[in-house]
Amino acid sequence: MTVHDTEIAIQAADRQDRPPFVQIDRVSKTYRKGKLAVPVLDRHSMIIAQGDMVALVGASGCGKTTLLNLIGGVDRPDTGEITVDKTRITSLSDAGLTEWRGQNVGFIFQFYNLLPALSAHANVELPLLLHDIPKAERRARVDNALNLVGLQDRASHRPEELSGGQQQRVAIARALVTDADLLLCDEPTGDLDQDSATRIMELLSMLNQEFGKTIVVVTHDPLVAEYAHRTEHLTRPETAA
Repeated sequence: MTVHDTEIAIQAADRQDRPPFVQIDRVSKTYRKGKLAVPVLDRHSMIIAQGDMVALVGASGCGKTTLLNLIGGVDRPDTGEITVDKTRITSLSDAGLTEWRGQNVGFIFQFYNLLPALSAHANVELPLLLHDIPKAERRARVDNALNLVGLQDRASHRPEELSGGQQQRVAIARALVTDADLLLCDEPTGDLDQDSATRIMELLSMLNQEFGKTIVVVTHDPLVAEYAHRTEHLTRPETAA
């Protein structure tokens, strides 16, 4: 065993000793297309430790994005329970789930989802407008988030004036600005060239290692999955009539 392998083994053992942060217990989800029932998750269970970084991989249609949305409270399972940081989110009301999501989850998407008419600063500030936060504190939080992703000098630029990698870093700053402990990333490098993708994954890895963010990444890219501490392989359930 090399020194590098030993360090990886020690880090893995350390994560196993950490408390569970996300607990998914026998979750199922089925969508309907006309008369056809299309199951995407069938009694799926998994545990993600606090401070872990997990890659969700598998063929298209196996439920990766669905599982990500369930963890983030964007969708609800048909059956099963999901607990995040001791909160059973499957038991929350719609209003309670919306409030919980805004305070505890940062989302990072493949296509950035930035508003084209707004500056980078204004895009990052958007999640804070949902909370009763004074203007001066909002500005300080946005400045800190943009500084963390290395874009403090691009705060006044609109998305069209930024490269794809820069736009994704703005999206990451937006996910960080509420100081959420859970970051959910859906193909965060899917629209980027390899160099930009590497920089984005190095940034996410830094947020995980230095700030203790728990990160779940949906990806088809094995190079992206290598940044995760572990990989969760999903398979497609059988389709029932």
